[in-house]
Amino acid sequence: MLNIKNKKLIAIVIILLFICLLFFIFKNNTTKLNKDESIEMSGYKISYNDYPTEYKNKVRVHMRIENLKNKDNPLKPNETFKLITDGKEANMVEFANDKRYIESTSFSPRMTVSLDIIYKIKGNPKSYKLQIRDKKLLKDKVYEYDITPDISKVN
Repeated sequence: MLNIKNKKLIAIVIILLFICLLFFIFKNNTTKLNKDESIEMSGYKISYNDYPTEYKNKVRVHMRIENLKNKDNPLKPNETFKLITDGKEANMVEFANDKRYIESTSFSPRMTVSLDIIYKIKGNPKSYKLQIRDKKLLKDKVYEYDITPDISKVN
């Protein structure tokens, strides 16, 4: 027969397994993308344009963003676009050639723009990954471009 201590132990183990299952279900999903692929999220179609450049500890990434909605569509670039260099997040310093748009911006209905995102980096990184994060209530979806082979370093 089960005594009280065994029942408590079994209950604790079941609760821990349930918590582990929840973490597994709601963890971030990362999807690796080719440079030719675009993604649709939050009413936007986003694609990475070729040939990012590195100059004086800054990386300039060229993007194409299309608002698919028939109304103004807000976007938080600092939360959506991340540059990961050697496993560390780089600091975004400009979005669409302006510092004011980093925290929040909006695009007009059915508007398509090509713009640059500039990140400040430290040192001489060996790997560059551009992440686009689709924020969901419980589970974020992360799309990732490996832009390491495309980086052109300007002296």
